Amino acid sequence: MLVTAIIPQKKDPAKRNIFIDGEFAFSLIAQDVLYFKLRELDLYTGTGHSPPLSGL
Repeated sequence: MLVTAIIPQKKDPAKRNIFIDGEFAFSLIAQDVLYFKLRELDLYTGTGHSPPLSGL
């Protein structure tokens, strides 16, 4: 699963919409995005966090 975008919500700027593989997946409060260290172009697997693809 590739996080393709993290976008602030229009109605509530304290929340972020998370897109995985180009499709909306869920929303989180901004603090949780930081806590879970979510970043665009990060690849996630079922076994844990994989390194970002941005260095490729």
